[in-house]
Amino acid sequence: MSQNFKSFSARNLAGAEVSLSDFAGKPVLIENIASLWGTTVADLTAMNGIADKFGDKVAVLGFPCNQFGHQTNENDNEFLNTLKHVRPGSGFEPKFTVMASVQVNGADAHPLFKWMRSSIKIPMDPAGDSKGLGCDDVDALILPRAGFGGTTVTLWSPVTRTDIAWNFEKFLINANGEIIARYSRFYPTAEIEKDIAALL
Repeated sequence: MSQNFKSFSARNLAGAEVSLSDFAGKPVLIENIASLWGTTVADLTAMNGIADKFGDKVAVLGFPCNQFGHQTNENDNEFLNTLKHVRPGSGFEPKFTVMASVQVNGADAHPLFKWMRSSIKIPMDPAGDSKGLGCDDVDALILPRAGFGGTTVTLWSPVTRTDIAWNFEKFLINANGEIIARYSRFYPTAEIEKDIAALL
């Protein structure tokens, strides 16, 4: 039998193993999330918006990951307080499910992320260079870090063509547990609402 989303399990923030089949029968939006800088406020707020809009008809899962610029340094037991008091701050509480921190790339990547990356090799955003990086958004994997002389660093090995490029890459799973879309870090989470609605 081939794998699908329901084949996997993952730990929640309390450390308990959760079968992802618990989310069967509904579309699932998955993002690797972080608590610092970048699009954290916009993406986490949009994830809450999707959870509000669709309620229990859709599952929204966030997996903290510290592989991109060390932007999620806190422990699992500190993560919710960081969101509440630092970023987004102002008492923010996720209305989506936050899982335990995982690695999404490299030899020790979580099996769910290995499966999703191998199922859809690169994001499916519309063609274009929305950020002026000199390449299409979907082709941007490792970019120079400001203040580091244009050098780049990855925090995982091996680096592969299917790797997640940065925080807030998104995957959409249908009610049967099949992966149907992958979106880059540049694709706004809020715009995925229409794709979710089409699955309901």
